[in-house]
Amino acid sequence: MVGVRYAAWAAANKPELNSFVPDPRLMKWARWESVPRELQPFFHIDPTINTRTVIRHGRNAYEEVMIRKAVRRNNQQLMDGLLAALSEKEG
Repeated sequence: MVGVRYAAWAAANKPELNSFVPDPRLMKWARWESVPRELQPFFHIDPTINTRTVIRHGRNAYEEVMIRKAVRRNNQQLMDGLLAALSEKEG
């Protein structure tokens, strides 16, 4: 029964991954290929600061969960880069 409910929920809420076309500026990002395919639709180029970021608002519960996952992943990558830069500066 749970499998049937999940399938119905997924059909109504999950984006069609095959129809997603990323912004070419995202594809220039060195780590773009390491972003899991299901998280890629939630990244975009913020026109205000002209840099890559995660969208803020989802259209449904699935997107809200995926946005939180994308934010955690993005924050971890930023922290890893910052720590690497600090260790190079100290070393």
